[in-house]
Amino acid sequence: MKYAKILSSGIYIPRKIMRNDEFEKLTGTTIDPYYTEQI
Repeated sequence: MKYAKILSSGIYIPRKIMRNDEFEKLTGTTIDPYYTEQI
């Protein structure tokens, strides 16, 4: 008989949380218009 079981579960927390303005400086793109249109 085949069965499935959960072996583990977890969570990942990144070392640094990047704000929108930091992302825009790094990539040179603006992400706000995309989210404004989608929401």
